[in-house]
Amino acid sequence: MSGPRFPGSHIYLADLEMVIFTAIVGEGAIGCSISRQTLAKLFGQDPQKPLEAFTQNRPAIEKLAVKIIAQRRFEGGLAVIRACDS
Repeated sequence: MSGPRFPGSHIYLADLEMVIFTAIVGEGAIGCSISRQTLAKLFGQDPQKPLEAFTQNRPAIEKLAVKIIAQRRFEGGLAVIRACDS
């Protein structure tokens, strides 16, 4: 079985200050998230432009999501990427 696949879609939820994206694992989907602050800390990006930071660093973010999914570390059903995950 291959690892998670990531469709190209994502959304920024301003009230939560998080980018949400999806990982497809087998027949199911897992929601993944990374906060605006985590994007700034991990990638040195302007925290006022979270979607731009996410897009520019998506391959590295997806690698972190794969690690979290493999470890089955979910918070409220989401694979949440934190600054300490780098």
